[in-house]
Amino acid sequence: MPRNNPRPPQHRADSADSDGEGIASLHASCDRRFGRAHRRSRRHVLVRLVARHEPEVPGKERSAVQIGFAVDRSGSMCGGKLEMAKRAVGEALQQLLIKDSFAVVWFDDKAVRLEACQRATAQAVQSTVDACADVQTGGSTALFDGWNLAADTLCAAREADARARVLLITDGQANEGPSDEHQLGPAARAWRDKGISTSCIGIGDGYNERLLAAMAREGGGNDYFAATGADLPGIVGRELGEVKAVVARGAVLQVRPSPGVRVEVLSGFRNSWTGADVHVDLGDLVADQEVTVALRVTLPAGEFGDTCGVECSAILEGEPALVPAALVEWTLADARTNDSQPRDFAVDREMGRQYAARARMRAVDLNRRGRYREAAAELKQTALRIADYMAADPELRALVAALTQDAERMAVEQDEMMRKQMYTLGNYDSRSKHGDGSSRRSADRT
Repeated sequence: MPRNNPRPPQHRADSADSDGEGIASLHASCDRRFGRAHRRSRRHVLVRLVARHEPEVPGKERSAVQIGFAVDRSGSMCGGKLEMAKRAVGEALQQLLIKDSFAVVWFDDKAVRLEACQRATAQAVQSTVDACADVQTGGSTALFDGWNLAADTLCAAREADARARVLLITDGQANEGPSDEHQLGPAARAWRDKGISTSCIGIGDGYNERLLAAMAREGGGNDYFAATGADLPGIVGRELGEVKAVVARGAVLQVRPSPGVRVEVLSGFRNSWTGADVHVDLGDLVADQEVTVALRVTLPAGEFGDTCGVECSAILEGEPALVPAALVEWTLADARTNDSQPRDFAVDREMGRQYAARARMRAVDLNRRGRYREAAAELKQTALRIADYMAADPELRALVAALTQDAERMAVEQDEMMRKQMYTLGNYDSRSKHGDGSSRRSADRT
């Protein structure tokens, strides 16, 4: 197989645009450097992308924010959850600047907008807080209508340079109007294409975590699990902080394989095949955010000495980012060379986390459907797979032990809170998030 010649790094024509410099670095590494000649072999690639640092400069203003709150007030929001949601919205509004704008929508079986999108003046904020105080719990959950009205309200007042996001807060199932992830996911994607991203917060054990995760993934935002209503103010505050800290909008990792190479994305990001490249949709990135993308690569069955590879580059808002591409190459060799080659344990660790994340989310689904043996088997098989070739590392041995314990739990029926916790653990790990749902930053590793 001929060598795959890498393309030179591409640059935006408008290099003065700060968004074009939103990516600080892009690095790719693989677990092993050799593949097997005369047979297909599988290797793993870890791509690490870091958003630019945004130092705090006195007097320097951040970009404007447009935030829409779509908040559930259905009957299940009783018991203090509604009051905590009001508090969370009120505290978030107090953090806005006059140049920011906001809208608040409450929904049960109907969606009600308090006001059109308005500037965050002291008077507007106080008026909205007062109006929220009068909101009471109601009927069923028209989740789509509430979220869509909030997005439509922002769209009507859209400002090109502002960071626009809808934050959906709910504790229940969507039981009025569109309710399926295959309906709401594409709808969130459509709003994102218009410049409005979506983040979601699910409260307690009654909401559909797969639905909210799909909306956030397709909508370019974040999804969070709030065990109780008391968690809402902190989560909403962190989310608003991330919206204000966005430095790179519409980030995409582009992976171009050489002929005969197949690429599968293991991480939990939306991805698609364009015919020439794999596009991994990373959403909006905040200052210093570090995103890792795990790839499983199948190499072709070539001759001894042949080389093949993948080239990784970044795209921002449809244009190449101002960061050099990263090329990973393999040489096809004999069995002895392959069996004796060293491994990159940093790559192995991340691959282990990604396989564990996928197994945990699948096990939750199986346990919920009463397929307890299959749920346990999913976790046990993943633990054995990691132990088989990654167990020399202490961190991965600990992961194997944790998966084995998870398998014992999922071998019997679990309550919804346990399922939510395990799904959330897998979901966060698959998308480079901390345990509280916040973005990982490059400084976290120092």
